[in-house]
Amino acid sequence: MPPRRQPVFHAIDMAHACRFPHSIVGTRPAEFDLLDMLRVIERRHPLKNCDRWIAGYGLDAAGVERLLGRLEHHRIKRPWRHLHRAETDTRAAWDRLSRPAASRASA
Repeated sequence: MPPRRQPVFHAIDMAHACRFPHSIVGTRPAEFDLLDMLRVIERRHPLKNCDRWIAGYGLDAAGVERLLGRLEHHRIKRPWRHLHRAETDTRAAWDRLSRPAASRASA
């Protein structure tokens, strides 16, 4: 019998997804998403050892620490949620428009 593998957890938020042509790890839009997710989880369950799985999003130890340091002051209610969404949409649109035409055609 083969050894049993550890379960893998994937969280995907498709309610308002933006497609970027490159990794957004460490950017404000990525931090908004992670902080929103952490706030929702925090309402229902204590955030113990979350630094381990946040690192799975590509952040190094300093990035995880910085993100968790922002959690206490992060707000997910209006108008903050809408301002964060507008910033993310603007960045995604800018990224699409600033790419050369050839790469836009293949996306």
